[in-house]
Amino acid sequence: MLTTLLAQAPGPVLGVSDTVSPLSYSDAIFGSLLGLWSQFAIFLPNLIAALIVFFVGWAIAVAAGRIVEKLLVVLRINAAFENIKGLNSAVQRAGLKINVPLLLGEIVKWFLIIVTLLAATDILGLNEISSFLTSVLLYIPNVVVAALILIIAVVLANFVYRTVVASITAAGFGSAHMIAAVSKWAIIVFAILAALTQLNVSYHVNPHIVRGLDYYCKTAFEIVSGGLGAQNALGAGGRYDGLVQSLGGPDIAAFGFATGIERLMLALEGTQEPGYDVDVFVCALGEKAQAFAFGLVNKMRMQNISTEVDYEDRALKKQMQKT
Repeated sequence: MLTTLLAQAPGPVLGVSDTVSPLSYSDAIFGSLLGLWSQFAIFLPNLIAALIVFFVGWAIAVAAGRIVEKLLVVLRINAAFENIKGLNSAVQRAGLKINVPLLLGEIVKWFLIIVTLLAATDILGLNEISSFLTSVLLYIPNVVVAALILIIAVVLANFVYRTVVASITAAGFGSAHMIAAVSKWAIIVFAILAALTQLNVSYHVNPHIVRGLDYYCKTAFEIVSGGLGAQNALGAGGRYDGLVQSLGGPDIAAFGFATGIERLMLALEGTQEPGYDVDVFVCALGEKAQAFAFGLVNKMRMQNISTEVDYEDRALKKQMQKT
């Protein structure tokens, strides 16, 4: 067998013997593998213990979640939540379905699974993962409290809405639904801010973007101009879901906006209408041809081809004159 020897070069090094210490490559590799096996032999019991803890904990978590779910079904928790006025309709508008036993059972199951993972990572000495799982466990109570804040706010807001409507109607005043809607949404907005604070989510309240009643939902926008000073809003609007119903009408989703003609004119002062060359003008006769022309124009514009079409469904002679 061919053996290569490694030897220390002789030299007058202070404090070091001049004797040669031969070491073969095979001995070096064998020593490395022996050290690796020793480390694996030390790690193997921890790995087996961590797997046992994880699988046993997983089984316990699944069983505990099912037990909690079955217990809450027996206690008819779902029926109690469905009897809360306002909550069920709010959840249905959000496209959700109330199943409190399943929700709480899943929370219990995943809480125990995370605890099991935390124990397994501690056994394996994975400190970074343990720290992350610990932060997740500490954050779960914030989520639960935030959810309770929102649920209580919805119930309280609907109660206040009905109370205000009944009181104003009994007193003989008008605009009962409008005032009640303001009271209701003020409570809901306050609850949303409280929930965000509980979740440690930073936010900034801009009191200038929404004016008047707090009936906007999901989307609100404002278009401003940089050359008009303090009064620089050109237009604003947003989604109005629930506004019509709050005023006594049907539950119809809506969207609205408003623009200021005078401010638009001020913003356009000193500007020139941009001129451009048209590369293609599409003429169409009839509704089907015009529908096809609209699609063709859109495709050509997507390819940066300057294209126009007649939008007034005029005669071919008129369209040719426009070109």
